[in-house]
Amino acid sequence: MVTIGGRSQAARVLDLSASGAKIGGLEGMAAAGRGTLRLDRHGAQVSFDIRDLDAGAARVAFAEADPQLGTFRTVVDRLTQGSRPIGKAA
Repeated sequence: MVTIGGRSQAARVLDLSASGAKIGGLEGMAAAGRGTLRLDRHGAQVSFDIRDLDAGAARVAFAEADPQLGTFRTVVDRLTQGSRPIGKAA
């Protein structure tokens, strides 16, 4: 679930790393926007800044100042354990 501008919407995480993600299926996004990514099944969320918009998807960087970032990164590490790195980071 992603919240942008106070509006929550379902989204698809296309790529995920400890520092950012590529998120598809969003409406109302703008370059330099901000939002929150919530991984409902894992009880984790983190704030992000939109860095780039690309073919209907947003590349986001997680907010380093977010106090929940450490917990979120622990979940990301668990989810990506054993995954092969992709060629281009979020």
